[in-house]
Amino acid sequence: MPDTTAPAPDPSKEGYFLDLPSPRDSTVERDRASRALDFAISTIVLWGGPIVLLLWWSMLVSPSLAPFAILIGFVIGAFLEYLGTQKLIIYNEEWTAYATNDPFSGDNVAYGPGAHLSHFWEQRNKSGIYSLERITRVFTVDVATTTSKVTATVTYQYAVYLPWLLNFIGNDISTIESGFIGFLQSFLTEKLAGDTAESARKKIRELNTLLAQEFMQVKNLAGTSAREFEEKNGILSVSILITGLALPEAVQKTRDAVEEARVLMEVAARMMGKDPEKFMQQVLDGTIPWSQYEKILNRAMAVSENAQLELFAVEGDIGNLGAAALARFAKHGLGGGEEGGKKKGKGK
Repeated sequence: MPDTTAPAPDPSKEGYFLDLPSPRDSTVERDRASRALDFAISTIVLWGGPIVLLLWWSMLVSPSLAPFAILIGFVIGAFLEYLGTQKLIIYNEEWTAYATNDPFSGDNVAYGPGAHLSHFWEQRNKSGIYSLERITRVFTVDVATTTSKVTATVTYQYAVYLPWLLNFIGNDISTIESGFIGFLQSFLTEKLAGDTAESARKKIRELNTLLAQEFMQVKNLAGTSAREFEEKNGILSVSILITGLALPEAVQKTRDAVEEARVLMEVAARMMGKDPEKFMQQVLDGTIPWSQYEKILNRAMAVSENAQLELFAVEGDIGNLGAAALARFAKHGLGGGEEGGKKKGKGK
């Protein structure tokens, strides 16, 4: 039986990472003895046949021609052997594999890198060549949290694994990658259940550790394993790394707007020499008139480096912007975002 034990992951790497081993033909199972016998018999027939036939012919015609008959037979035999090796020997470059088809059994036969003996009747074609080098894909997966979706960006590297090459034959790459995406979706949904979007975004390192454990264990709680998925599809996962958890664009724009408003409010308050929270309250209760507030906020926009607000004229009417900023702060508080709003609500 071939050695189908995949190498151990490197624990020093973040996420799941393997040092992909050089493929060896010794990990492939096939009848090597019968192929060696086939090669020996074919060599005797192809090389010795012409010599024997021409020597027999020379004996019938003139025994003195025997040396020339042997020489010519040797040359013809060498040529036939050269042609025969095209069907008797398979050569694969490094990091490549070849799969032939035995027309008698109907089975595919795998060959790894290097030169190998084969049966001359095995069928070969260009589609039988497979690269064993790693393939890199970047996927994005949307995962629901208690507050909003987050989009996970995952870098996945895998390679066709020589001991499982016959399992890979006939598979569609898109099907294999879709299967991995489905696994990833299920994994992240389970691990982030009950988390808010903000807390989920802080768990990238933890998720990478859990993901590595998922691929290292023999069986998970569901009684399945990532290794079963790999062997079934004839691949070996080389590395899996969650590189980011981002909010959807619409949600991020809303939060950016709240943050911009918070910064502008703080700048305006500092320009007045007031505490930002007290300043906001004075604007809300009318202690600071709207007309004065608009002028202050215009000046804050002019000096602030936080927001890209070139669309607004510095001396224009920005009552709508001021009202929007105050409405956001009335809901979320100066802490900004969901967490700040929740904390402020609890303190009242």
